[in-house]
Amino acid sequence: MYFLKITMAKIKHDLNTLFNSKSIAIIGASSNPKKVGYALLKNLINSKANIFPINPKYDKILNKKCYKNVLSVSENIDTAIIAVPKIIVEKVLKECGEKKVKNVIIISSGYKEVGDIISENKLKSICEKYKMNLIGPNCLGVINTSNKMNASFFNGLPKKGKISFVSQSGALGVGILDYFIKKGFGLSKFISIGNMAGINFCDVIEYLIKDKETSVICLYIESLKEGKRFMKLAKKSDKPIIVLKGGKSSEGSKAVSSHTGSMAGSKEIYEFAFKQAQVISAKTLTELFDKALLIEKQGYNKKGRKTCIITNAGGPGILTTDYCEENKLVLPKLPEKIIRELNNFLPKAWSHHNPIDIVGDALAERYEKCFKTMAKCKLFENYIIILTPQTMTEPFKTAEKIIEFKKNLEKNTRVVACFIGGEKVEKAKEYLINNGIPCFDEPLRCVRSL
Repeated sequence: MYFLKITMAKIKHDLNTLFNSKSIAIIGASSNPKKVGYALLKNLINSKANIFPINPKYDKILNKKCYKNVLSVSENIDTAIIAVPKIIVEKVLKECGEKKVKNVIIISSGYKEVGDIISENKLKSICEKYKMNLIGPNCLGVINTSNKMNASFFNGLPKKGKISFVSQSGALGVGILDYFIKKGFGLSKFISIGNMAGINFCDVIEYLIKDKETSVICLYIESLKEGKRFMKLAKKSDKPIIVLKGGKSSEGSKAVSSHTGSMAGSKEIYEFAFKQAQVISAKTLTELFDKALLIEKQGYNKKGRKTCIITNAGGPGILTTDYCEENKLVLPKLPEKIIRELNNFLPKAWSHHNPIDIVGDALAERYEKCFKTMAKCKLFENYIIILTPQTMTEPFKTAEKIIEFKKNLEKNTRVVACFIGGEKVEKAKEYLINNGIPCFDEPLRCVRSL
């Protein structure tokens, strides 16, 4: 069995041919807007690849010549996406093998996730025989924003970025992609791996570690294959890997089995493995996004715990202090020299300690003076800047001062903002995020991202 795994690994094509496919066949292409085959074709028309719709019922779809099968296409095909009824999947998969297709993405479902392990193993055997990479079955597809390749049936394309996302759940992937578009977050690559009959998390991680367009690797995991390989890859990765694990509870574990046909495994085993592998665990999707955004914008500093809080509101400062202690962030005392300098321009009622409460009537200018003083202090590795929109507060001007502050700090020093409120702070928050400063609406998100 061990020898078999090694042999299979050697015959796999580089996933570069998947993410940078020059030619893609859509088997099951359709002219019906309600069909998956239509969504796939429409999405791929804007890509740089040559697109070949495959369906014997049509001569043309969306002004593209339609072929009876992949064997009737004279050009080489890098990737074939299969979105046909389960009953004919094996037939078209064998045709892909005969055509020497390098990668197949099987969208079709009804396999291990519903207990049909035999049919799924047949797909696996066909792909092994013809040396094809198999993604799926029961998956959403693959996206690469750098070449505008949306080889999925999700409608839309996030802007180009440095975060890559691998999801075992296609439906969760849809939500993630939609969230990225709404928030304006940048995405590098997305892959829905479904039942993992062929390509698994380790294969994709191995590729993304080397991928120059990826700086952060995010995973939604329900179950893992090749646990030792995963740990080895994660330990040697120079890129942070953030994991959200589904199926930790006993009932959640049962749900995993019915979702992708996988065994979820013990919560304690996964937590121990992630800790040993030095991956970053997230408890929620929001936390995963927050961590990924901070790392993408400001890099990764896993040892940075010395934190300074600057706030115009005492209550949020106190809450943030509590959250820092709970999450093992340290709030060092302010040096006497810094306190004396702050005394020169801050009101007498300022806190005189960390967190630095610059009082509720603070204009952008007071924040700026505080920032200039703190930029001289080399003690802190993190800054959390809090603002609540009181009558005299200047959210947008303050946002501009925060961006300038970050530029004046050492490269590894991280700055996050917490602008608590609604419409009054919305434009300022958007401006901060667009200029590399993660801005949250709640102090706990700031702390957990750090």
